[in-house]
Amino acid sequence: GVNFMDGSNGLAMGSSAIMLLGAAGVLWRVDPSQPFPGPAPDLAFLCVTASLAILGFLAWNLPGKLYAGDSGAFGIGALFGGAGIIVGVVSTIWTAAILFLPFLVDVVLTVLWRAKNGQSVMTAHRDHAYQLFLRSGWKHIPVAVLWWVFSWTCALAAMNVPDGLAMFAFFGLTVFGSALWFLQRLTLGRRLAAEGL
Repeated sequence: GVNFMDGSNGLAMGSSAIMLLGAAGVLWRVDPSQPFPGPAPDLAFLCVTASLAILGFLAWNLPGKLYAGDSGAFGIGALFGGAGIIVGVVSTIWTAAILFLPFLVDVVLTVLWRAKNGQSVMTAHRDHAYQLFLRSGWKHIPVAVLWWVFSWTCALAAMNVPDGLAMFAFFGLTVFGSALWFLQRLTLGRRLAAEGL
């Protein structure tokens, strides 16, 4: 998911930093006296450290001078995977999924949309929601900020929603994000298609 979203200055890296801070927040709420606190506190520290490194990288990434590339995106994706597994163990799988919704919603819906329309899901394209914004004339920073807001919303939900309600929060945020995705696709997407953009 990180690699798919790394086409707009600051979007993937800024969102990744926020998601990792959210994961750290969830991991830090683990009571160390529990029978299995496991690696949660150490992984929380790693998530914060990685987030700070990514925020430092934004000094070059946001103005479009340097990109994470495959190595950076895959490295962050691997950290997401590890953090997601541990968050799922110490909290719920729903909490872990909430953290990564800003990428999951767009990636999953875009792939399904392309498959439904008979387009290859294995070739490069410009159909992600952020790409539609850029193709319509939006600047990179407002697009990145839009994703950062959704990332903070999801991170705060993951950190604060009780485990027993995490499934409902996940589905609520998924429906909200999906509705925005479809609204954009049916308005801006159709306009761009009609204009040949």
